[in-house]
Amino acid sequence: MAAALRNKKDYINFYCIGAAAAGHADLVQQCLNKGAEPTAGLMSAIFAGHKETVQSMIDDKLNPRRGLEMAALGGHMDLVLMLLEKGADPNPGLKDAVIAGHADIVKLLLMQPGINVNKKKF
Repeated sequence: MAAALRNKKDYINFYCIGAAAAGHADLVQQCLNKGAEPTAGLMSAIFAGHKETVQSMIDDKLNPRRGLEMAALGGHMDLVLMLLEKGADPNPGLKDAVIAGHADIVKLLLMQPGINVNKKKF
């Protein structure tokens, strides 16, 4: 693990991921202020279902189109709805919702404009 963290930015990104996974929006913001990559921690926060943390990261100009797959896979309807409202493409999350057995999310995604059930790659 130590070999993977080569410089200060690696450590800041590592801490940001941990803070996001634990739902600490304030610590994530501090990491971002210290130079963490804007996407560091986003997937962790989404998969863990930390809506406030995800919202704060998206409000910080992060692209909301990323992460719908993780929200669908984790079964987080509130995050799926939020990401769709922010412009996320519904197609990538459909496969993950089906695989994870989240029928309510599958139904929601199938009702979205632009959904393409025949799409092979996302």
